[in-house]
Amino acid sequence: MLKRIFFHIIALMLLSVNIFAQESSAYEDGLINAVESTTDPIEKVNAYIKLIRYYQETDIARAIENANQAQHYAKNNKLKLKIIEIKLLNISSLLILEKYETVTRELENMESEIDHSNSVYLLGEYYLVNALYYYKKNDIAKSFEYSLKAVRSFRECKESDRLAVAYKNIGSNYFYFGDLGKALEYYKLSEGLLESTSCLIFKGKLYTELGKVYYSFAEYKTAIKYFKNAYTLFEQYNVTKHYAEVLSNIAAVHFKQKDIVDAINVYQYALKYASDNNDINNKAIIYNKIGDIYLSLNRLDSSKIYLSNSLVACETFNNAELLTQIHFSISELYYKHGDFEKAILHMTHSYHNAEKTGNVKAAQNAVIYLAKIEAARGNYQMAYNYQQISIELSDSIFKLSNIGIAYKPESQEIRRKLYLYETELEKDDLVIMYEQEEKKFLVSLILFSSILIVIILFIAYWRVKVNKRNSNKYQAKAKEVNDQKALLEISNIEIMEQYAFIETLLNTIPNPVFYTDKRNRVLGCNHAFESVCNATAEELAGVSMKYISKYSDIEFTGENIFEKNDPGLYRSEGRLKFQDGVEHFVLCYRKGIIDNDGLFIGSVGILNDVTELKSTQHNLIKSEEKLKEALDAKNKFFNIVAHDLKNPFNAVLGLSMLLVDNYSKYSKNEIIECLENINKSATQVYNLLENLLDWARTQSGALNVRPVVFSINEPIRDCLDLLRFLIEKKNIKIKYDHGADLLIRADKDMTMVIIRNILANAVKYTPENGQVSVTTERNTEVVKLTIKDNGIGIKHSNIEKLLKTDKPVSTPGADNEKGTGLGLIITREFLRLNNGSIEVKSKEGEGTEFTISIPVAG
Repeated sequence: MLKRIFFHIIALMLLSVNIFAQESSAYEDGLINAVESTTDPIEKVNAYIKLIRYYQETDIARAIENANQAQHYAKNNKLKLKIIEIKLLNISSLLILEKYETVTRELENMESEIDHSNSVYLLGEYYLVNALYYYKKNDIAKSFEYSLKAVRSFRECKESDRLAVAYKNIGSNYFYFGDLGKALEYYKLSEGLLESTSCLIFKGKLYTELGKVYYSFAEYKTAIKYFKNAYTLFEQYNVTKHYAEVLSNIAAVHFKQKDIVDAINVYQYALKYASDNNDINNKAIIYNKIGDIYLSLNRLDSSKIYLSNSLVACETFNNAELLTQIHFSISELYYKHGDFEKAILHMTHSYHNAEKTGNVKAAQNAVIYLAKIEAARGNYQMAYNYQQISIELSDSIFKLSNIGIAYKPESQEIRRKLYLYETELEKDDLVIMYEQEEKKFLVSLILFSSILIVIILFIAYWRVKVNKRNSNKYQAKAKEVNDQKALLEISNIEIMEQYAFIETLLNTIPNPVFYTDKRNRVLGCNHAFESVCNATAEELAGVSMKYISKYSDIEFTGENIFEKNDPGLYRSEGRLKFQDGVEHFVLCYRKGIIDNDGLFIGSVGILNDVTELKSTQHNLIKSEEKLKEALDAKNKFFNIVAHDLKNPFNAVLGLSMLLVDNYSKYSKNEIIECLENINKSATQVYNLLENLLDWARTQSGALNVRPVVFSINEPIRDCLDLLRFLIEKKNIKIKYDHGADLLIRADKDMTMVIIRNILANAVKYTPENGQVSVTTERNTEVVKLTIKDNGIGIKHSNIEKLLKTDKPVSTPGADNEKGTGLGLIITREFLRLNNGSIEVKSKEGEGTEFTISIPVAG
């Protein structure tokens, strides 16, 4: 029932194509009409730009044609910035056609034009084109760099639609090398900017990418919702070139949900649209997907038809990554047919194409399958050889991986650049917040200054008015002198009241405020400023601000205000020691005061303490550094565990599987050889676990040093007993001087680990029939234990690394034994905890001498 409903929906979607095509035609006609009917030059060019963007999705030839017409029109109307914008659009059209040589030349020519345009928006568009160019050239590090630059430009000019495109580019770059969490984060940022946008075709492409991420997370309901929304948008504008990709993704979801019939039927619809649009790439992919489904159902004849068509289609454009998958599927097909020769031939092709693209994981899968084929046809030596190559490739995967990132060689460089650029974006956010706070403060300052100026003007006006009135009265009525004196006294009282009002108003402001005359001498201030200067307003009156500036690095002189009589608002910042004796970081704002006649009469200033904000900025940076160190330490531990445990287990599992499957076919010697290899790998795992446990204890800080007095000979004898099997196997002669018991004071268990690691290294790097000597001696403060071998020695360049770096350094032993490099790190740490030391002398090809010093007892 559900399947019938689904196919009814698909049928309705297909029947609605004509309806949507009519809507698309109406949309296209509307854009063309806007170009033809608009008379305003800028509006006409903007209409051209919308039409070009539409044709880039539907008819690239018409996009280029309209770009040329628009550029000619913009030149005739001398619209220089629009000419640049249209050129960038035309370059993006050439990129769609993969005209890389032309694009490279055009971008180089555009660089100087962009610089001279002084347009942040055009700079962002230039960055977007570069990001797309490098993405298509598979230079993901460069694509990231330009996408992040575009983000900064479009954020600055507040172009939300174009910012959404930049965010989608970043998400696509993350998706390219496997960081799905980051890809989803940036796709969601892009989606949030497009809630009310008219860029519906772009929204459809974004929904497709979001569906792919949710598909990778196995969230199939969410994935198919996004794919269907994308399909609806593409239908609305009849953008048929995207139908095949979206339907193919919907089919993939059905296959994952075990709806095999639905998956095949939808793939067939996708194949039809890929054929109609001559989309050879998607045709090859869909043929491969259908062939894989039939292969999983063991319908080998049907699978062969589709996989063969896929190979033919793919070879026309030589997509090495897709060829890797197709040859792998065809090899599986021939393996199931029992045609091992052809299976090996196609799997070898898969391996070489994986090497070409740098996909080490795919190469490893191909080698593992080759081992399986060789074992099936009885060629066990070749199967074993392929197993060894698989282990080596696994080691390469470890070296190229970086916590959730796919196996791409450029991942480390990309991660480094991303960290730098995303840090810059975070700083931009902090600056924006800081500027917003500063603007609020400036508004408050201007409001306060306006009120203060009004009050001063009111007082001046009142005084003039009162004096004029009094003067007239004195001239007219000399006999009323006494009354006039009384009125003057009343006026003075009123002036004093006004002054008291101003003083009270100033003192209610929590920030330090001061005002000066036109010679930059203090006329007055509020209580907050008195506290800063540790002096009263009376003591500060008449003091030049140049004198006050001696006690700070703030620019108090106000040269622009007082030398140029400029009433503008000026800002300075620096450190100032307050009355509490603590240095504060403050901002100082000064504004000149002009009287009614336009004469410069003084200035008013205000200080703002931003110490807390500066401290917060500093703490944020420190916290970021500490967090990065903690993450690096954690990553180092998990990388070591993942790498060094996986390889020996792969060997044990692979060899044991061969032994179980082919026990009756192997000779006794072959069985013994397999068992010896299994034992060697198991021993490697055991030694690794011992070192990992010791290392983990040193990193967690959970070690408690328990020093006791004991003879150094005890752990030496115990370690020799532990290593006796390997010593006897390699026929190594141990020269050990059983001298007097030398007593030391140290943690007994840690000492055992120290001696075991050094002795084990000596045995490992000594060839068969070699010699290891162990000697002890005592001086007044320490007991020295010297372990010397005549093995392969250590390169001079590695000796300093062994003694100073925390990064594991490992060299294969005399019989190619593998190690982790953790042993000496643990040894150095345990010696440090027990107040000991270590020295190394070595010459390559002649042997190595390790000397450890441990404090004597008492």
